[in-house]
Amino acid sequence: MHHSEILRKHGFAIERKLGQGGFGEVLLVKHEISQQLYALKTLNNKRKQNPEDILREIKAIAALKHPNLSITCSKNLINNSYTTAFSL
Repeated sequence: MHHSEILRKHGFAIERKLGQGGFGEVLLVKHEISQQLYALKTLNNKRKQNPEDILREIKAIAALKHPNLSITCSKNLINNSYTTAFSL
């Protein structure tokens, strides 16, 4: 199942791709009811990265502290990858 199909199932629409890095990509998504924008970072293991590296990335994201950021982490939302949502 493609990202857009899974996100639509959960009430989100992809607005555009914001960027991409070694662990995955960052998408600008909008909640269809609230119209709230989120930056959704997907952390995938398609390149068979060391699980410790992925865990380190998740911990680094979770440690971000800023009054304008609301961070949520989940697993298995998109193609069995980790996702992190930043409220914008």
